[in-house]
Amino acid sequence: MDQQIKEAVREAVQKQTDQLQDTLQRENDEFLLNIDDNMKNVLKGLVKTQVKEQVS
Repeated sequence: MDQQIKEAVREAVQKQTDQLQDTLQRENDEFLLNIDDNMKNVLKGLVKTQVKEQVS
């Protein structure tokens, strides 16, 4: 009986850990996508500025 309780607790902890890791990975992926979008926008603005300066 004691072994069954230990195994049930271990499985519950593992399930919770897996769910937490999945959640954190999704949040991390979203964060990285936001950084990527921001970098693209900054670079786009810099290129526009440089093109304007070269055309002028």
